[in-house]
Amino acid sequence: MRKLKIKFVDFWGGFEPQKSAFWRYLTNYFELEYSDKPEIIFYSVFGNENKSYSCYRIFYTGENIRPDFRLCDIAMSFDYNSHPAHIRLPLYTRLFDLNKLKSEYRKTNIYPKKNKFCCMVVSNPDCKFRNEFFEKLSEYKSVDSGGRYLNNIGYAVANKADFIKDYKFVISFENSEYPGYTTEKIVEPLLCGSIPIYWGNPLINKEFNNKSFVNIYDFKNIDEVIDYIRKIDTNNDLFYKIQLESGLINNELKYEQNPDKVSEALYAAICKMISKRPVSKKIMFKKIMFIDNLKQNRTYRRIQKIKRYLIK
Repeated sequence: MRKLKIKFVDFWGGFEPQKSAFWRYLTNYFELEYSDKPEIIFYSVFGNENKSYSCYRIFYTGENIRPDFRLCDIAMSFDYNSHPAHIRLPLYTRLFDLNKLKSEYRKTNIYPKKNKFCCMVVSNPDCKFRNEFFEKLSEYKSVDSGGRYLNNIGYAVANKADFIKDYKFVISFENSEYPGYTTEKIVEPLLCGSIPIYWGNPLINKEFNNKSFVNIYDFKNIDEVIDYIRKIDTNNDLFYKIQLESGLINNELKYEQNPDKVSEALYAAICKMISKRPVSKKIMFKKIMFIDNLKQNRTYRRIQKIKRYLIK
């Protein structure tokens, strides 16, 4: 088993490399060593430390951000991207056991009783459509908001999964809209037997069984969505039918939802990568880094500010 020296930089706060999915993906194929002199860095979008490393570069993001293949040898994101060095890996695939969305599990698992109507847990105020939908649905029945934004329960929820499990519906909107952009928001309600009301990824029916949630993209307007929610809310048989639907298309894990397949894909990509020259050694990379460093220079910024002033 080949030894591989790796390091993780610019990930979110609290990220623990050796407990991460990425570490698990590679332990079947490599003897991993966490090193300050890595052969490969894994980097994300929460900093700039990655710029100081001249080695193979693997980029990961769960945010609504595009990979730049001039700066990385491999990219992992939620994009439907045909680039040969791209691996589709939506955020939720690292976080949950998606086998629990299969019909055989859902039909034998005892979900908490749903004695409340609908909730959401949101801290980001910037999604205008989500805010509008919350207000509109609240005209039908009160919707409990347990996040820091639009909070109406008197406290901010500490444990989201424990909070949403008592609700029939969960407003599961992403913070923004983009094809393929799927986070944890649709999976959390499905795992506790609630019905997600989903918006954010227009291609969501390529990832999850459309019969297991309320897909905003199936309707012409908000009024139609709320009419359908009202229909489910007043018909227990319909609610239970939807609740027990497999969350997975054809009751099967898709390629990117299967940890073993992702592990194989990442291993193959790394083997191909290390047979080539790293992007960090190429002229384009060095040019981009030079320009980026120049833009951080105080004198350069002052010159640009003067230029903009003169143009005005």
